[in-house]
Amino acid sequence: MSRNAVTLCCTDANGVALVAVQALQRRLGELEAEVGELRAEKAAAASGVLSGEMPA
Repeated sequence: MSRNAVTLCCTDANGVALVAVQALQRRLGELEAEVGELRAEKAAAASGVLSGEMPA
């Protein structure tokens, strides 16, 4: 923690940046998983339509 409550020391700023990058990385992983699930659902729906099945 910086000695002054008004300003941030460079190590504090680097720590904040690191935490922000980690949060973004975690969110990116969540979004990539969601996109994969949606693509799989889309492919399953498309294959059902192509084979003549009625969608649920």
